[in-house]
Amino acid sequence: MFKGLRVLLAPRINDAVEKFRIKIWREQGADIRDKRYLSAQMKRKRRSVEKNHDLYILANDLAQPEQLKQEIKKIENCNILNFPIVKSDWLTKSLEAEKLLPYADFIYRPKRVTSNSEIPDAKRIKISPKIKVTKPDKATTIISLLQRNKNRKEELATDSKPLKTNNMIIDKFEKIINLLEIDKFVNPSDEFRIAQYRNAVKRIETLSVPISSSNDLKGVYNFGKGLKKHIQEIIDTGTFEKYEALKQKVATDKTCNLINEICNIHGFGPASAFKILKNYHINSVEELKTNEDLYRSLTKQQKLGIKYRYDWSQRIPRYEVTEIFEKLLGIVNKQPLVEGNNQPVIRIMGSYVRGVKTCGDIDLMMYQKGENDPKVLHGLLYKLVKILEEEKFIDCELTDVSPKMSKFNGSCILEEGKGMLHRRIDIIAVEYDRLGAALLYFVGNQAFNRGLRMLAILNNERLSDQGLVKLVTDKQGAQREEMIESFDENKILDHLGVGWVDYTDRNI
Repeated sequence: MFKGLRVLLAPRINDAVEKFRIKIWREQGADIRDKRYLSAQMKRKRRSVEKNHDLYILANDLAQPEQLKQEIKKIENCNILNFPIVKSDWLTKSLEAEKLLPYADFIYRPKRVTSNSEIPDAKRIKISPKIKVTKPDKATTIISLLQRNKNRKEELATDSKPLKTNNMIIDKFEKIINLLEIDKFVNPSDEFRIAQYRNAVKRIETLSVPISSSNDLKGVYNFGKGLKKHIQEIIDTGTFEKYEALKQKVATDKTCNLINEICNIHGFGPASAFKILKNYHINSVEELKTNEDLYRSLTKQQKLGIKYRYDWSQRIPRYEVTEIFEKLLGIVNKQPLVEGNNQPVIRIMGSYVRGVKTCGDIDLMMYQKGENDPKVLHGLLYKLVKILEEEKFIDCELTDVSPKMSKFNGSCILEEGKGMLHRRIDIIAVEYDRLGAALLYFVGNQAFNRGLRMLAILNNERLSDQGLVKLVTDKQGAQREEMIESFDENKILDHLGVGWVDYTDRNI
């Protein structure tokens, strides 16, 4: 589509979206030039006789407005050959139209800002000094959400709405990213849209205030008109038109639908699914197993995903999770992992602890009181897995099982031969010193943890499954981390100004 087209992107900001754009433009035949080419053309003071233009200068809409203005001004001052300066939307819209559109429709015209001195005295308006926005104390609106518990649900119901909006926006953007990951194999221009949405998610996660309107994002870097429009739609309706349209397309388009079906099988992603369609031209998921050449090319995890495709796609009733966990504890009680009384503790994590009725898989965490040596804990996890395999409790491995593993992924079954389904199970070994941070992380849910990370960022801190740390900059400008708390879950919540939140109240 862009074969033979020479373009110079100004200014270059080298972020993920820009890199994806350039990659797609090059795949379509565009010749991306830098400033050295422009300088060389200026020195020659001539144009190619073969084409109307040697070069098109693209005004990069990803740059900060002031940065873009200054860069284009520099180019205009030395652009003696009058190369066209066009909006970068030219190539984006051309990709959507699947043909090269006339560049004249996309000529860059910088917005003229009228200075106060140009306004007649009678109409001159006094310009107020820039108001300094201060952070709310302990991010009150966020804390009000996280402090929900059984005794205060009604009191905090209205206060919880703002952060719910932030999380709702993030949730919808993450969902459209998943759909675009599938659709990009049909429409390559989706690649840079994925990067745009991902950058937006990262930015929203670090905002210090809740979003009540798209106007709240005015002046925030990387939020263009399109993203703001989507955000306002989500605030008003709970979804946005582009997401709903793409969801419908993926569901009805034969290629997209098949890629989506394959992606729902453990071990497959959009890239591997598209590669299979391209190389083997299959028409259904069943052919993953019946096509011998294709099946031989699959990994161990993918073959297991196909084998247990139905079982692993089914939600696990709460009572069954309880029975599976009790059976595991019964096996461990009969075959202790260590001598003496200081036996490793195995706790169930995830949505089960939050009181949900069904779970996607079974998440377990193992630790030993006072033990912080990863090698010892990894060895205990290895021993546990081997015992469970001997007892026919674990029926397949999705990760390499060795004394060095920190996490096990696999499958288990409550009782073989009685119509029971095979269930996904994950077990992680955790150092005792970081027990509290690990509990916060692995109990969840995602929105609750995101809110906690927001609070930490406000205080120049960072929260992860390793602990809550303070980011400190020394006199030389080097940044280091100082541990605040990692062992006590309650102390972490208190430090963030939240206070204890019952596990069943973390489903936000």
